[in-house]
Amino acid sequence: MGFGGASKGNTVVSAELPETLQPGTYRVHWAAVGLDGHFVEDEFRFAVGAEVVGAGPGEGEPIADWFAALRKWLMLTGFALAFGGIVAERFTATARTENPALPPVRPWSKYAATLGFATAAVSAATLVAGLGTPAALWESRAGLAITAEAGGFAVALVLLGLRRPMWALAPLAAVAIAEGVVSHAGAESPVLGAGLTAIHVGAAGLWVGALVHTSRTVLAWRSWPHAARWMAMSYARMAL
Repeated sequence: MGFGGASKGNTVVSAELPETLQPGTYRVHWAAVGLDGHFVEDEFRFAVGAEVVGAGPGEGEPIADWFAALRKWLMLTGFALAFGGIVAERFTATARTENPALPPVRPWSKYAATLGFATAAVSAATLVAGLGTPAALWESRAGLAITAEAGGFAVALVLLGLRRPMWALAPLAAVAIAEGVVSHAGAESPVLGAGLTAIHVGAAGLWVGALVHTSRTVLAWRSWPHAARWMAMSYARMAL
Protein backbone atom coordinates (compact mmCIF):
# COMPACT_ATOMS: atom_id res chain seq x y z
CA MET A 1 0.00 0.00 0.00
CA GLY A 2 1.27 3.48 -0.79
CA PHE A 3 1.22 6.41 1.61
CA GLY A 4 -1.58 8.76 0.67
CA GLY A 5 -0.99 11.51 3.21
CA ALA A 6 -2.14 12.81 6.58
CA SER A 7 -5.01 15.12 7.43
CA LYS A 8 -6.95 16.59 10.36
CA GLY A 9 -3.85 17.70 12.21
CA ASN A 10 -1.92 14.53 11.37
CA THR A 11 -4.50 12.42 13.23
CA VAL A 12 -5.82 10.68 10.10
CA VAL A 13 -3.52 8.76 7.74
CA SER A 14 -4.71 7.49 4.37
CA ALA A 15 -3.08 5.00 2.04
CA GLU A 16 -3.71 4.10 -1.59
CA LEU A 17 -4.19 0.55 -2.79
CA PRO A 18 -1.64 -0.48 -5.43
CA GLU A 19 -4.23 -2.36 -7.49
CA THR A 20 -7.88 -3.36 -7.66
CA LEU A 21 -8.63 -5.94 -5.01
CA GLN A 22 -10.35 -9.20 -5.75
CA PRO A 23 -13.40 -10.17 -3.67
CA GLY A 24 -12.38 -11.51 -0.31
CA THR A 25 -11.34 -10.57 3.20
CA TYR A 26 -8.12 -8.67 3.79
CA ARG A 27 -6.10 -7.97 6.93
CA VAL A 28 -4.19 -4.70 7.34
CA HIS A 29 -1.37 -4.33 9.83
CA TRP A 30 -0.46 -0.72 10.56
CA ALA A 31 2.20 1.00 12.66
CA ALA A 32 2.76 4.66 13.47
CA VAL A 33 5.16 6.75 15.52
CA GLY A 34 3.66 9.29 17.91
CA LEU A 35 5.02 12.71 18.75
CA ASP A 36 6.64 11.19 21.85
CA GLY A 37 8.54 8.66 19.74
CA HIS A 38 6.44 5.66 20.82
CA PHE A 39 5.37 3.10 18.26
CA VAL A 40 1.72 2.13 18.04
CA GLU A 41 0.58 -0.78 15.94
CA ASP A 42 -2.58 -2.78 15.41
CA GLU A 43 -4.54 -4.75 12.81
CA PHE A 44 -7.97 -4.57 11.24
CA ARG A 45 -9.86 -6.50 8.58
CA PHE A 46 -12.07 -5.39 5.72
CA ALA A 47 -13.94 -7.19 3.01
CA VAL A 48 -14.37 -6.65 -0.72
CA GLY A 49 -17.48 -8.24 -2.20
CA ALA A 50 -17.89 -10.46 0.85
CA GLU A 51 -19.09 -10.24 4.41
CA VAL A 52 -16.62 -10.29 7.27
CA VAL A 53 -17.50 -13.17 9.58
CA GLY A 54 -16.14 -13.01 13.11
CA ALA A 55 -13.06 -11.21 14.29
CA GLY A 56 -9.58 -12.52 14.18
CA PRO A 57 -7.72 -13.32 17.40
CA GLY A 58 -6.57 -10.20 19.17
CA GLU A 59 -8.29 -7.92 16.68
CA GLY A 60 -9.11 -4.55 18.18
CA GLU A 61 -6.53 -4.93 20.93
CA PRO A 62 -3.61 -2.51 20.45
CA ILE A 63 -0.16 -3.98 20.84
CA ALA A 64 1.48 -2.34 23.84
CA ASP A 65 5.02 -1.08 23.38
CA TRP A 66 6.42 -2.20 26.71
CA PHE A 67 9.99 -1.68 25.52
CA ALA A 68 9.24 2.01 24.89
CA ALA A 69 7.69 2.32 28.34
CA LEU A 70 10.77 0.72 29.92
CA ARG A 71 13.08 3.09 28.04
CA LYS A 72 11.06 6.08 29.17
CA TRP A 73 11.12 5.02 32.81
CA LEU A 74 14.85 4.33 32.74
CA MET A 75 15.55 7.66 31.06
CA LEU A 76 13.45 9.58 33.60
CA THR A 77 15.11 7.66 36.44
CA GLY A 78 18.51 8.67 35.13
CA PHE A 79 17.34 12.26 34.78
CA ALA A 80 15.97 12.41 38.33
CA LEU A 81 19.02 10.84 39.99
CA ALA A 82 21.33 13.16 38.05
CA PHE A 83 19.35 16.41 38.27
CA GLY A 84 18.21 16.14 41.87
CA GLY A 85 21.35 14.34 42.94
CA ILE A 86 23.59 17.21 41.85
CA VAL A 87 21.61 19.65 43.99
CA ALA A 88 21.69 17.40 47.06
CA GLU A 89 25.39 16.67 46.53
CA ARG A 90 25.94 20.40 47.03
CA PHE A 91 24.41 20.11 50.51
CA THR A 92 26.74 17.20 51.28
CA ALA A 93 29.79 19.15 50.12
CA THR A 94 28.81 22.14 52.28
CA ALA A 95 28.45 19.97 55.38
CA ARG A 96 31.79 18.26 54.82
CA THR A 97 33.46 21.63 54.38
CA GLU A 98 32.26 22.56 57.87
CA ASN A 99 33.09 19.14 59.32
CA PRO A 100 35.77 17.23 57.34
CA ALA A 101 35.33 14.25 59.67
CA LEU A 102 32.04 13.39 57.98
CA PRO A 103 32.44 10.38 55.67
CA PRO A 104 32.12 11.08 51.94
CA VAL A 105 29.05 9.90 50.08
CA ARG A 106 29.78 8.68 46.57
CA PRO A 107 27.72 10.70 44.03
CA TRP A 108 25.45 8.80 41.68
CA SER A 109 24.93 11.69 39.27
CA LYS A 110 27.51 10.50 36.75
CA TYR A 111 26.11 6.96 36.70
CA ALA A 112 22.59 8.36 36.38
CA ALA A 113 23.54 10.59 33.46
CA THR A 114 25.16 7.58 31.81
CA LEU A 115 21.91 5.63 32.22
CA GLY A 116 19.93 8.51 30.73
CA PHE A 117 22.27 8.85 27.77
CA ALA A 118 22.23 5.10 27.09
CA THR A 119 18.43 4.91 27.10
CA ALA A 120 18.14 8.02 24.91
CA ALA A 121 20.62 6.50 22.46
CA VAL A 122 18.63 3.25 22.36
CA SER A 123 15.45 5.25 21.74
CA ALA A 124 17.16 7.08 18.88
CA ALA A 125 18.31 3.80 17.34
CA THR A 126 14.82 2.33 17.72
CA LEU A 127 13.25 5.33 16.01
CA VAL A 128 15.71 5.16 13.12
CA ALA A 129 15.13 1.42 12.74
CA GLY A 130 11.37 1.86 12.85
CA LEU A 131 11.25 4.59 10.20
CA GLY A 132 14.12 3.21 8.17
CA THR A 133 16.14 6.42 7.90
CA PRO A 134 18.50 8.45 10.13
CA ALA A 135 16.67 11.56 8.94
CA ALA A 136 13.96 10.67 11.44
CA LEU A 137 16.20 12.19 14.13
CA TRP A 138 15.93 15.69 12.68
CA GLU A 139 12.82 15.61 10.48
CA SER A 140 10.30 14.77 13.22
CA ARG A 141 9.43 16.28 16.57
CA ALA A 142 10.02 12.95 18.30
CA GLY A 143 13.43 12.60 16.65
CA LEU A 144 14.49 16.13 17.60
CA ALA A 145 13.39 15.55 21.20
CA ILE A 146 15.31 12.28 21.48
CA THR A 147 18.38 13.93 19.95
CA ALA A 148 18.11 16.81 22.41
CA GLU A 149 17.80 14.38 25.33
CA ALA A 150 20.82 12.35 24.25
CA GLY A 151 22.79 15.57 23.71
CA GLY A 152 21.74 16.94 27.10
CA PHE A 153 22.91 13.82 28.91
CA ALA A 154 26.15 13.73 26.91
CA VAL A 155 27.03 17.35 27.74
CA ALA A 156 26.13 16.76 31.39
CA LEU A 157 28.47 13.77 31.46
CA VAL A 158 31.32 15.87 30.06
CA LEU A 159 30.75 18.60 32.65
CA LEU A 160 30.54 16.08 35.48
CA GLY A 161 33.81 14.59 34.26
CA LEU A 162 35.33 18.08 34.39
CA ARG A 163 34.08 18.45 38.00
CA ARG A 164 31.56 21.15 37.07
CA PRO A 165 28.42 19.55 38.50
CA MET A 166 26.38 22.74 38.84
CA TRP A 167 27.04 23.56 35.20
CA ALA A 168 25.61 20.16 34.28
CA LEU A 169 22.18 21.30 35.50
CA ALA A 170 21.67 23.38 32.33
CA PRO A 171 21.95 20.52 29.79
CA LEU A 172 19.89 18.32 32.10
CA ALA A 173 17.20 21.01 32.12
CA ALA A 174 17.14 20.67 28.33
CA VAL A 175 16.08 17.05 28.84
CA ALA A 176 13.04 18.20 30.83
CA ILE A 177 12.21 20.74 28.12
CA ALA A 178 12.43 18.06 25.43
CA GLU A 179 10.06 15.87 27.44
CA GLY A 180 7.64 18.76 27.61
CA VAL A 181 7.76 19.27 23.84
CA VAL A 182 6.82 15.65 23.04
CA SER A 183 4.25 15.31 25.83
CA HIS A 184 0.52 15.10 25.10
CA ALA A 185 0.07 18.52 26.68
CA GLY A 186 2.85 19.85 24.46
CA ALA A 187 1.10 18.50 21.38
CA GLU A 188 -2.12 20.29 22.36
CA SER A 189 -0.40 23.53 23.40
CA PRO A 190 3.19 23.83 22.14
CA VAL A 191 4.00 26.71 24.50
CA LEU A 192 1.87 26.46 27.63
CA GLY A 193 1.45 22.68 27.62
CA ALA A 194 5.11 21.99 26.89
CA GLY A 195 6.24 24.56 29.46
CA LEU A 196 4.06 23.22 32.26
CA THR A 197 5.10 19.64 31.54
CA ALA A 198 8.77 20.60 31.51
CA ILE A 199 8.35 22.33 34.89
CA HIS A 200 6.63 19.27 36.33
CA VAL A 201 9.29 16.90 35.00
CA GLY A 202 12.06 19.12 36.36
CA ALA A 203 10.42 19.53 39.77
CA ALA A 204 9.70 15.82 40.11
CA GLY A 205 13.25 14.96 39.08
CA LEU A 206 14.64 17.46 41.57
CA TRP A 207 12.55 16.17 44.46
CA VAL A 208 13.08 12.47 43.77
CA GLY A 209 16.77 12.64 42.93
CA ALA A 210 17.58 14.90 45.87
CA LEU A 211 15.56 12.67 48.19
CA VAL A 212 17.53 9.59 47.14
CA HIS A 213 20.88 11.29 47.75
CA THR A 214 19.68 12.82 51.02
CA SER A 215 18.48 9.44 52.26
CA ARG A 216 21.83 7.85 51.41
CA THR A 217 23.65 10.67 53.17
CA VAL A 218 21.52 10.52 56.32
CA LEU A 219 22.12 6.78 56.49
CA ALA A 220 25.88 7.23 56.03
CA TRP A 221 25.96 9.95 58.70
CA ARG A 222 23.78 8.19 61.26
CA SER A 223 26.68 8.34 63.73
CA TRP A 224 26.66 12.15 63.34
CA PRO A 225 23.03 12.98 64.22
CA HIS A 226 23.45 16.76 63.99
CA ALA A 227 24.89 16.53 60.48
CA ALA A 228 22.24 14.02 59.40
CA ARG A 229 19.50 16.29 60.77
CA TRP A 230 20.98 19.31 58.99
CA MET A 231 21.06 17.34 55.72
CA ALA A 232 17.41 16.33 56.10
CA MET A 233 16.36 19.89 56.91
CA SER A 234 18.28 21.23 53.90
CA TYR A 235 16.33 18.88 51.65
CA ALA A 236 13.04 19.84 53.31
CA ARG A 237 13.68 23.55 52.77
CA MET A 238 14.56 22.93 49.14
CA ALA A 239 11.55 20.68 48.52
CA LEU A 240 9.13 23.18 50.00
